[in-house]
Amino acid sequence: MRKGLLEMGAIACLVLVTGIAGVTVEQFTPIHQVIAQTPPIALTLPPLATVYLKGESSMSGRLTNVNSQVKKITLELSGQSAKVSMVDIEKIEFKGEIVLRNGNKLVIRGDDDNPSTNNNQKTWREPLTHFKLINQSKGQAQIQLSSVTNLELRGIRVVAAKSTYVVNEIQFEPSGTIKIKVTPH
Repeated sequence: MRKGLLEMGAIACLVLVTGIAGVTVEQFTPIHQVIAQTPPIALTLPPLATVYLKGESSMSGRLTNVNSQVKKITLELSGQSAKVSMVDIEKIEFKGEIVLRNGNKLVIRGDDDNPSTNNNQKTWREPLTHFKLINQSKGQAQIQLSSVTNLELRGIRVVAAKSTYVVNEIQFEPSGTIKIKVTPH
């Protein structure tokens, strides 16, 4: 009986507080729905991906597929494609010339740019399912950011409105997350 009174008292307090604030329980949106409603951040992938495999070997080509279901990527070079399991990958580094639009001006980011020394580089860790290749021939991808604060996300969106986030490196973590390093250009 006492437990029932405590529960009813807690519910009455919740109703009172939300009523005072002018908010109903139905107006609260679960966090996963808020994340799903947030538009993804556009990314650009340079054309050359070097996949460093565990065991000190590597292979290069254009990243054409990231399959989060079967945990494999596909690389293509000279019409040949190779599928690689994510568990065998140490990291993927991206290089090569890309053309970016900065307002009305075209900017070319080339191999001489060294993104690893760029102070603007950001590292994001997200569930693998939040990363998608949109158009591999144009190097277009996107990521849904859920692990950054609202303030960080606002800053990222401001930068994304004026420039392009270029992917420098990707790592696939055993936990099912992707660690992605990007630089705004």
